[in-house]
Amino acid sequence: MVKQVIGIGAAPDDGTGDHARLAFTKVNSNFTELYDAEALNTAKVTNATHTGEVTGATALTITDKAVTLAKIADIATARIMGRVTAGAGSMEELTAAQVRAALNIEDGAAADLTGAEIKVLYEALANTNEFNDAEKTKLGTVATNADVSPVTSVAALVGAITAAGLRTAINVADGAEVNAVNSVAALTGVITAAALRTALNVADGADVSPVASVAALTGAITAAALRTALNVADGAEVNVVDSVNSLTGTVVLDPDDLDDTSTANKFVTAAEISKIAAAATLTGAETLTNKTLTDPKTNVTENPQSGTAYTLALTDASKLVTRSNATTDTTTIPANATVAFPVGTCIVVQLTGAGVGTIVGATGVTLNGVSAGSGTIGAQWGAVALYKQATNTWLAFGDIGAVA
Repeated sequence: MVKQVIGIGAAPDDGTGDHARLAFTKVNSNFTELYDAEALNTAKVTNATHTGEVTGATALTITDKAVTLAKIADIATARIMGRVTAGAGSMEELTAAQVRAALNIEDGAAADLTGAEIKVLYEALANTNEFNDAEKTKLGTVATNADVSPVTSVAALVGAITAAGLRTAINVADGAEVNAVNSVAALTGVITAAALRTALNVADGADVSPVASVAALTGAITAAALRTALNVADGAEVNVVDSVNSLTGTVVLDPDDLDDTSTANKFVTAAEISKIAAAATLTGAETLTNKTLTDPKTNVTENPQSGTAYTLALTDASKLVTRSNATTDTTTIPANATVAFPVGTCIVVQLTGAGVGTIVGATGVTLNGVSAGSGTIGAQWGAVALYKQATNTWLAFGDIGAVA
């Protein structure tokens, strides 16, 4: 039955809609249809027997192996169904990286490596102590039953000599390549001990003892002792002098070889001698260490100030600061944080004007034992010497009144 709609008219109480009886008749008809449909569906769910992929009457189940892959949710390309989230749960789409991690397989790992491939990869690794073909070849050159006995004495080394001790004795770095001797006189190839003794004309078992005497040295002579006897520093380059200017062979120098007047075989030119002479006269800023000055003379520079207030500057060190104001002259010693005069600085302040001259220590400055103290210059033409004793400690002496 088609749903019955109640006519409500175009406007309230306009008389065009359904009357009450007809309206409720339609309502009852609609409800009757709904109830009949519900009873029919209940009977279908309760009583019907379902077949196919979903079976059962009241309790519905999915038949085993009935759901095809086509009916499972779509998955992305290059994904595997599984689960990596902790605990039981729904299946998840796994990426290749997640699968490798679950299987503990390295990305790009090769399968079915041959023995030769494994050998190449292993020998390419550092610090594996592998025994490779090159080392096998080197051992192949050692004669059967060759005597590789420990050396019992090298210079001052005795007893069983370690590799480290031998390297130190012969001054060879650890890991240095020591190539086999491949030629001695007419000998080539692998040189046997017998062949080498023949080439050196040394009898088998001959005593090849260390040098027994060098100057006053006797017994086994160490490298350090030999350097001391020769007066050669450790590591010094000892090259043979074969020419000094135009001289060759054994060169003997006399005093005039060091000037520019009497010989062509000179070491110092006239220009260089002039430079040396000029070095005796100091100009500009020079540093003298452990020098004695004979009759030194120092010029004092004046810094004239005519204003009523002046704060000493770093450039006033070792200068005469004159104050010429006719009314008042205040000279301030700044704190070290403001102007960092070196300890030991000395400055002289002279009152040349008719005004009252005052020396004042800034905040933080101790003047004659008084923090931020001040004192008055005695009179016109009076002078006060200021000396920096410590970081913020100054002494004032000369024509100055009591500092308070």
